[in-house]
Amino acid sequence: MKKDKFIKSLRVGIIQDGKITQERIISAGDSVSIGESVKNTFVFPKTNLIPYEFPLFLYHAKGYVLQLNDNMSGRLKMDAVGAVRSLEQIREDPNVSRKGNMIRLSLSERDRGKIVIGNTTILFQFVPPPPVQAVRSIESMDFSPRYFEEGDSVFYAFLGTNTLLAAALVAAVATFPVHDAMAVVEIPDRFVQIVLESKERQKQESIEEVIKIDEKKSQTKEKKEEEAEKTPSKEEKKPDAISEAKQKEQKKKDVIENNLFIKQLLTRGEGEGTALDLWSDADAGLDDMDAILASAAGLQPVVPDTPRLRKGIGISNEMVTIGELGITGGGTATIGEGPELVISSIVEAAEPELFDAKDPAAINKVVRSKFGQLKYCYEKTLKSNPNLSGRLEIEFNIRNKNVTSAAVFSNTTGDREFADCVAKKIRRWKFPEGVEGQVIYPFIFTSDN
Repeated sequence: MKKDKFIKSLRVGIIQDGKITQERIISAGDSVSIGESVKNTFVFPKTNLIPYEFPLFLYHAKGYVLQLNDNMSGRLKMDAVGAVRSLEQIREDPNVSRKGNMIRLSLSERDRGKIVIGNTTILFQFVPPPPVQAVRSIESMDFSPRYFEEGDSVFYAFLGTNTLLAAALVAAVATFPVHDAMAVVEIPDRFVQIVLESKERQKQESIEEVIKIDEKKSQTKEKKEEEAEKTPSKEEKKPDAISEAKQKEQKKKDVIENNLFIKQLLTRGEGEGTALDLWSDADAGLDDMDAILASAAGLQPVVPDTPRLRKGIGISNEMVTIGELGITGGGTATIGEGPELVISSIVEAAEPELFDAKDPAAINKVVRSKFGQLKYCYEKTLKSNPNLSGRLEIEFNIRNKNVTSAAVFSNTTGDREFADCVAKKIRRWKFPEGVEGQVIYPFIFTSDN
């Protein structure tokens, strides 16, 4: 078969961490290799999943052949089968051609698929070749210098004119007379006079500037002295300590005489005498109020012509001491607590879709053990959105015991923030050794509120 049997070109795209990093259209009949070597069609970062140079798409007499090893996963849609099959299913097919640990698949122009190598995804399909542009053959192009044969006449006209002007300027400069250096004694008197006058003027201006600065300093000093004379000294402002103590004592007496409560507190029995001062200067902050009231148990207020409190109910002239005031009873009251918001939720899982998954039972076991994290996201959202419910499907990939990616596949709850919370929790999950694959897991959230 001739090399141009394939009319369509091979289109290959490289996706790393969810972003397209390379895309190229390979001419029909050209092979495609991948790996670390710069000689490859697509250069990959260092990995132990593929060799240094790996021929992924190999072209021979019968057309293109796709070569895959056991470290690769993905899905292919082949025209010969008429359905989408995973690489795991293809490996189990006894009719597939094998060469060591590799399988070889013959491709047609209607085949396409996705191949996953670690965190790198390769997409391929066959497309019509781009239109061929009419390009002049480089062999037929003449690169010999043309000089003046096909030059621009306007350019050369300007070039000639500028050359003539430059030559005329050089000739004119060459004819100017050259004067010898002038000695100091030959300088005319008028220039000397100008220089001397200029220096004298500068000297006079400097003297006037110094005089102005001295005048400003003397004015400032005189102003400060006048303000100091008007301002009284600190000794004059300091009050007499004896007169200040007398004023303080007189103010204390005025307060006691004008305050009815203090009069009553300092009066004992029927007499007009005053009780001892209940708080001294040492107790200025009233720190020990209990001790003060205990020592004042014998005090009684004097209210002329007014019935006094008695120990029972009603009014009597019987005296009640301060110590007995604490015995008076009263009602009790309690403050009840409001109703507590109780949130009850149910998280269930439907049958997941597994692609190239190893040990599905282990995957289901880990997912169901993490329902508490999903309920946390759900019940936190229910506090602000009590009517939230629905089905949420998360697509995630498992590699080397970790979730390498997790994204929302479908969401009927209508709450984007809730769905992001669930996806964020799933990204932190850990799985047992040997568990790998691509999973679309549906969760159903309902509330009993």
